[in-house]
Amino acid sequence: MKKTLFLLTWLAPFWLFAQNPAPDALPPGWIVKISPLVWLHPYFPSLDLAVERRISANWYAEVSAGKMVNLGFANNPVLASLDGHRIHIGARYYFRPPASRRYTQFVQGYGDLLRADAAIEGDFCRFDCTFTQRLNYQRLERKRAFYAAYGGSLFFGRRWIFEFDAGLGYVHRDIQYGEIPPDATFRTNGSLIWNYGSDGVSQQIEPNVRVKLGVVIF
Repeated sequence: MKKTLFLLTWLAPFWLFAQNPAPDALPPGWIVKISPLVWLHPYFPSLDLAVERRISANWYAEVSAGKMVNLGFANNPVLASLDGHRIHIGARYYFRPPASRRYTQFVQGYGDLLRADAAIEGDFCRFDCTFTQRLNYQRLERKRAFYAAYGGSLFFGRRWIFEFDAGLGYVHRDIQYGEIPPDATFRTNGSLIWNYGSDGVSQQIEPNVRVKLGVVIF
């Protein structure tokens, strides 16, 4: 009997955890989220914070902003410094009101603005490659994009949220590099793909994936 009671007591939180919220519960009004994958981005790690606000029963507006910081997770020893920001602004439609079920799906359109200014250490040939010298050079990237995404939010009780979405979007990217000595020829910069001279303006279709952890404020 004691073993049975102990087992039921141990399993009870997991059983309650898995239940759908009450269907008549009001949808969340404000949700605050963080983006752990962005912390681990190999080239643009940043500390992001997102706020989601209910507009109607199924419609929400979302704003996300982040400050780029070289956290060291990317293991890029030649990245001398990193500064910049990213901003996401979009509207989201849930097929069912959030928190009415444990798992709800959504579609979202959002704009993405990014500005990244990096100082990179690279090896350059000098004077017809008579010797190699390590130089610091600047790389400035400006990105404007619009994505259409599909995803889902997994609610743990009424407060905690795990969400994932994936989509495609139009991306306009402008990359500029700082000046180096006129006789210098780029050789390598280690693990980074930001090779000196690969600048210019590009327009293309790109995928984007986001993972967020959130908490309902009220």
